[in-house]
Formats: sequence, C-alpha cells, structure tokens
Amino acid sequence: DEVASFNPAWSDGHVSSGRTTLTLKSDAPRDVSLQADVVLGVNQVAGLIARYRGAGDRNYYVAQLKRTSTGFIAQVFKNVNGAFTQLATTKLVSATGDAHLRFLVTGINLKFFVNGRQVADILDRSFRSGSVGIRSSQLATLDNFHTVAMTVELPFSDTFTQPSGAALNTNWTRRSGNFTVSGEKAIGVSTFPVVNLATLVGVAQANVEVQANLSLITINHEIGLLARYSGVGDTNYYMARVRKTASGYNLSIIKNVGGIATTLKSLNVKTLTGTIKFRVEDAGLTLFM
Repeated sequence: DEVASFNPAWSDGHVSSGRTTLTLKSDAPRDVSLQADVVLGVNQVAGLIARYRGAGDRNYYVAQLKRTSTGFIAQVFKNVNGAFTQLATTKLVSATGDAHLRFLVTGINLKFFVNGRQVADILDRSFRSGSVGIRSSQLATLDNFHTVAMTVELPFSDTFTQPSGAALNTNWTRRSGNFTVSGEKAIGVSTFPVVNLATLVGVAQANVEVQANLSLITINHEIGLLARYSGVGDTNYYMARVRKTASGYNLSIIKNVGGIATTLKSLNVKTLTGTIKFRVEDAGLTLFM
C-alpha cells in the first residue's frame, strides 16, 4: 500500500467533517489522470482530488465513491472556500466494496470512471490548476494511487470506431456542448445556442494541419476544424468552417477572440465532397477542399 505519511512527496493531511484530505506538495500538470483502488465498508467514502488550491480542506475537485448496503454512490463535487457543490451523482449496484477509480481532468472537462464505467462527464470552470491527492473517511482503504499528465502525441488520427451512442474517447476534452459517436462519426448533440466543441488533450502546437471528412445535410448546420485553441469554452481559436446553405456550402476561415468571431475569408461553392483540410503555419491560414 502507499502510506502517505511515509512518502516525502505528500503534504501534511487535513481532517474536516470526518474526512482526511491528502495532496501532493507541488502543483500537478493541468491535464491529469488519477487512479486508485479502494476497499469500502458500508457508509465509508474514498475519492480522488484534482486541482487542489487549499488551504486545508478547501478549493478542489473530488471524485468519490460511497459504499451503501446495495452498492455505491459515485459523486463528483467541487469545494469552493469550504462549501461543497455536487456536480454529478450515479448509483451503482455492487456485491463487494472493492472498486477501481479513475478521475480524468482535462481543460474544463471532468470525467469519473468506476471499474472502467464512465459515471460522470462534467464541464466546470472553477479551478484551472492545482495539486492532486486523495480524500477518505476513517478506515476506508486506498491502494495503487497513480497520477500521470495527459497529452496527445502528434500525429494523431481518430476514426471514431467505438459503439454508436458512446462518447468521444479520452484523447478528447469537451470545451462546450457534447458529442456522441454514431456510425463511426462524431456528432454534436447539444442544440443552438450551445456550441459543440472538443479539442485534443494537452496539444499546444502552433503550426499544424487538421483534416476530416464531413457530412452536412441540414441548411445552416456547420462543422469546423480548430487550430491554436487557447480559451475557455467557445473562445480563442482559429477555425476553418463549412456551413450548409440553400445553394451549396459556405467555406470560411474565422478567428475567435474572447468569444467574438470575425470572418477572415469566405467562399461559396455549389458542391463539396471528400476531405477538408486546415493548415496553420506561422501567419498563414489555408483551407483546402
């Protein structure tokens, strides 16, 4: 077992309301994955902490599991200045108190997995950085704690081969709205005025080439390829956008600064087939069709 008091990387623990909170002494990377195995008796609680800002038992996200007489309650909370707000909750049936937890925190996207099953997928902007750690009630057992920075190596491709109805895989982080997979295609599911926007985890490449096959049937529906995303939510990026029109398609290159979109170049075409490509190199922005 990892015994925190014997590990010089851990800070001193904090006890509040029957819970002990323990975090690493230094800040973690912004995009992280945390995992641990837990063994819980009835009414015991154990969880994983991300973006801890302190001090004491304050200012962090926690993905936790509580044992009940019939299984578990999986919950995600944010603690802001000592006040807890529940962001997600799911009941799970289990004959034992053993479970494997994973907490994936990328951008403003928080995902919680219990025994490999995703039980929460949340967007929240309260904390942008901080340390990681663990939190538990008395006698709850945590073992095999592991944390790693999350980033996607380039080149990268995704053919969305997961089953229809599944979410995007963990190489992606949601920034706004949501996506699902259907027929090996990614489809935005949130309706206007919400924008469906996701980016690759941990990528901060200035010069890139992005491409995708697209399918647009409904007039005024649109799809975009992003580059140099540096915002929160639907802000701060370049985009090559394709919009379906009554007579064909509108292709445009857009910059979004602070949520204000400005069209840099626009072109109408009658037909569009195959792959679109967006190349961003130094000050050059080029859309290929």
